[in-house]
Amino acid sequence: MKLKSLQIVLNITHQCNLKCDYCYYSKMMDIKRGSMSKEILSEVFKKLSKSSYEKLHICLHGGEPLTQNLDYFNTIISLHKEYFNNKKVIYAIQTNGTLINEEFLKFISNHNKDGIEINLGISIDGPEVVHDSYRITADGRGSFEKIMSNILLLDTYDIKYGVLSVLNDKTYEQVDEVYNFFRSLKNMACLDFIIPQYNKEYMPLKVENLSKLYISLFEKWYFDKEVNFDVRDFSALISAIAGEYGQGVCWMVPECIKNIHLISIDIKGDVSPCDNYTHVTLGNIMENEISDFMEKSRIRRMAAKYESNRISKCKFCKWYSLCSGGCPLNISPEKNESVYCLELNKIFTHINSLILSDFKKKEENVVYKANPYVVKIFDKVNKAVI
Repeated sequence: MKLKSLQIVLNITHQCNLKCDYCYYSKMMDIKRGSMSKEILSEVFKKLSKSSYEKLHICLHGGEPLTQNLDYFNTIISLHKEYFNNKKVIYAIQTNGTLINEEFLKFISNHNKDGIEINLGISIDGPEVVHDSYRITADGRGSFEKIMSNILLLDTYDIKYGVLSVLNDKTYEQVDEVYNFFRSLKNMACLDFIIPQYNKEYMPLKVENLSKLYISLFEKWYFDKEVNFDVRDFSALISAIAGEYGQGVCWMVPECIKNIHLISIDIKGDVSPCDNYTHVTLGNIMENEISDFMEKSRIRRMAAKYESNRISKCKFCKWYSLCSGGCPLNISPEKNESVYCLELNKIFTHINSLILSDFKKKEENVVYKANPYVVKIFDKVNKAVI
């Protein structure tokens, strides 16, 4: 049976030239050092080619993937041409942005022209005072200046890119400056605001600050009629509230381990159900087929069952259709619920009220208060209703 789509987070290296304060992957990089061998890389492509999935979304991740030289990326292209003649494949490279150069941009540009789709994601938290508070080198130097220099280089090649921005207390203190900064980026196509993963020892954002920060950013974007970028989490929430389900990001998908077709592969070939769920090992790419990590995996089913039991009480919450019990990684051991539960409740209540006051089903000639990205969602829902 043909399956539609599989997401693969391919951690090609555990090397990184930054030492970000909030890095969720730092312990894994310390335990397993180095980069993925070409032998393992080749096996990944071979196993994916034999899988039942018709479409593959491969994110080249790390570590910092651009610590690998161009020969390594050329090997990936060679493997693509050898194994993926009968599959639709979309690549993404998630980088901290410090090592981008003209040679790399020519590589992306040339292969996109040749029909191999390669998207680029850059991690940047906002203006210098915000970004350099967390995203620093091993000796404590900021990375903002270098990244901005490279973003200007991207603009000269007219390459669109997405941005991941981790919400933190500096964002909270300078929310106007943060939004205006992202608004100034010429070729940023989309933006993801990342809610920090729960860490008992260190949190870059005080939990009680989340709702105020999230709502403030949401409203700035929602009412900005000249905005030129999408915010994926915001659009997913709006879609769900307006009745267009199935558009959610991962933390909005019910029983994500069971229902999201995703695997994460580390440098040694060990496979887990999510890049943030590496404590659960499903097997190794050198020994197993892709189906062994998915529908045939007993370990995956057990992890999914555990998650299903955890969220059973959440199903009675009025906001379950929006958060699905919250990301499994943000669970408080004491309460066995998301540490952000109360904050998400405030966020959903506010956004729901705003959307319902603005969204008019089936009415003609309505002038919405919202930006064009939101209006597009409203129009799509209206067409579905009609």
